[in-house]
Amino acid sequence: EIYNAFEAAHVTLALQQYRDSSWIALPHQSFAVSIRDDAEYMANHAHNDIFSQLLLASDLKGYIHQPSWYFEKDDRRHRRALDLLMMVQGWRRYDWQEMSHPEDFKLKHPIEKGILLDGQVLSVFRRIPLEDMKISMWMTSDSSAQHGYCMSDENGAFNFLFDFEGKQNLNLQVSDGKRRRNAFITINRQFQPEARVLADEELQAPILRKKEVEKKRLSKNEDDAYRELIIMPGDVLLDEVEVKGKKSGDYNEYGKVSVSYETQEEMDVLEDNAMYTFEDIGIFLTQINEHFHFRAKDSGDVLYYKHAPVQFLVRPPTSLYPDDGSEGWPDCSEIERIEIMEPNSLGHIVDENYIATIDDVGKLGKDIAYVILYLYPHHQRKDDEMGIRRTTLQGYNTVKEFYHPRYDRVLDTDASDHRRTLYWNPNLRSDELGQAKIRFYHSASSKSFEVHAVVLSEQGKMGWK
Repeated sequence: EIYNAFEAAHVTLALQQYRDSSWIALPHQSFAVSIRDDAEYMANHAHNDIFSQLLLASDLKGYIHQPSWYFEKDDRRHRRALDLLMMVQGWRRYDWQEMSHPEDFKLKHPIEKGILLDGQVLSVFRRIPLEDMKISMWMTSDSSAQHGYCMSDENGAFNFLFDFEGKQNLNLQVSDGKRRRNAFITINRQFQPEARVLADEELQAPILRKKEVEKKRLSKNEDDAYRELIIMPGDVLLDEVEVKGKKSGDYNEYGKVSVSYETQEEMDVLEDNAMYTFEDIGIFLTQINEHFHFRAKDSGDVLYYKHAPVQFLVRPPTSLYPDDGSEGWPDCSEIERIEIMEPNSLGHIVDENYIATIDDVGKLGKDIAYVILYLYPHHQRKDDEMGIRRTTLQGYNTVKEFYHPRYDRVLDTDASDHRRTLYWNPNLRSDELGQAKIRFYHSASSKSFEVHAVVLSEQGKMGWK
């Protein structure tokens, strides 16, 4: 069917599953749909689907040439090619000893049915699990609130199950049924690998050549050497480029910032690992960054960052904490963000007019590591009370609405509308009959369309059109 520019189109999709020798409708099932301009659909291009992406490309390492080819037919040739691919390209999904059941299988991550909040309650001094503790939970946002409680088991473990979107404020309270108990409340959410320094050779992309090129030849005729490079699929070798400047890093009004911390996030990491969070800013920095340490001096212990002494600057400036440190420094609960400037980085000024307003500019030396402390506005953060932990919990990301122009409501059509994707919805639901009706509008150039739909049922069954 051929459509005119900006004309409305209607599509009805039916979700069905083949079961017991017949097709059965799937009511109230969520699935994803995209509708593209048929003129932009490249027939010779390899179009990947949910099978090639979820079952193959996500499990194997490295580049896979046309992964959709392995699923276009279910015959001996394609199955043998798939076996060879999996054997030579690092497929290590299952352990045969676990699959044959000689060893007990320990489930680390249960099937996701919502946002799981699980953790452990530990005693403050001995770090032993606390059993039969009542864990009260209340979670709030601008538009919703949830409340509940559970009891800790013999391992001090507790859990709650949610279903919400966005970031919400979470409060947890521990009590023995009569009064609050002072305890560590840890949350299992620190899954990232430990940070480490990368060696130079790890940062260099390997150069593949058809044959070895001698150093003498490379120095005499680099053009010949570059012509012998093996260009991997998807890579482009440029003839020549001109480097106009290095990528600029993060800067504040004083110079280049090497490390930036959100104080509350770093305190959450410590508390999730049952570690004390000290209010003293110096001790706190030694907890979150190994380059901070104290050195004994005649005047007392001095905080160092790497080889340089540390100078704190409090921003916004306040009479409570002058930059000379005569009144001490703010507690961690008052600090919202921390920025660290490497020694000898003070000369990189972004706004010279702004730095001219800083008091005692001449006293700021270059062989000093400056730590900028940004306070909460109006000191808004509150300390946790005994037996209570305040933090935030991230839910599902809110699905963004795709741009769908409605030309029946707009008098003037947009002649520059040349959308390739005419409609997209990652969470379309079928009705009680297993059907979903779609209405969309063509662009200025589209005349026909191509429909793509994928579904993943609660039982793990995949479908694609």
